[in-house]
Amino acid sequence: LSARMNEGGVSVHPAPTKGDCAKTQLDYIAEDVIKRFFSLDNSRALGVQTWFLPLLLVQPELRMQRVFYAAEVISLTAGLFLFFCQGLARFKPGMTDLGFISAVLASVGCIVIITTIIMVLLVALFNSVKPASPTATVIGAAQPLGFCAFWFFTAIHFVYIAFALHVVDTCGGAMGLALGILSIFLLFFVHMFVGWNFDIIIPLPWYHQTRVFTEVFRVPASFAWLRTRRPLRERAEEQLGEYLRIMPGDVRRIVEGKVGG
Repeated sequence: LSARMNEGGVSVHPAPTKGDCAKTQLDYIAEDVIKRFFSLDNSRALGVQTWFLPLLLVQPELRMQRVFYAAEVISLTAGLFLFFCQGLARFKPGMTDLGFISAVLASVGCIVIITTIIMVLLVALFNSVKPASPTATVIGAAQPLGFCAFWFFTAIHFVYIAFALHVVDTCGGAMGLALGILSIFLLFFVHMFVGWNFDIIIPLPWYHQTRVFTEVFRVPASFAWLRTRRPLRERAEEQLGEYLRIMPGDVRRIVEGKVGG
């Protein structure tokens, strides 16, 4: 689907050129976000949208293709998790306390996954009729996709913990305890894996993240620091310089304040 949205390398909705129309209220909102993201001013945190704001670095004719690719990945993976966890979200008479907690967490995970799928569907539908302008990229793609990804990752944690508790409850004894410890270790390892391999390459989005989110995901952030042994601001400044060198012209005009009203 994402490939067919951009067959031949030509955007279905070409980005409007400068001066095509007067700026709207959404344009001003998007420009404020763009200027804050491409700076070191984090006095007002941008939050989860920062994970997808690098879409602005993609050439305008390819932005919607990347949006649809992200939507597809989230939707397909969410569907697989929903198929997997629905069997855990069952309440039976005589359940143990551990089994009951597992079923509750699995139920919450299923609800959040269904909500995420609906949200991603809306992102895909609305972006199919939008131009690939910086405003559409920020308001229609980066901001909603950030929330979709956040809720999906939250649901993954619920489902993972629910399955781990189900295994412990089913096996019991030393084997159940061993599998429970293994589950905790692997969950920690995944956070370490994310920080060591991926968070290390996005210091600027981390720099603009909210304090609450940063504290909750302190483990991957710590491993990103451990690999470089450099302060986050220093790494963010370095990446900002790289972004400023490669950003497309329509975004550069906004950052440099050359877009007319």
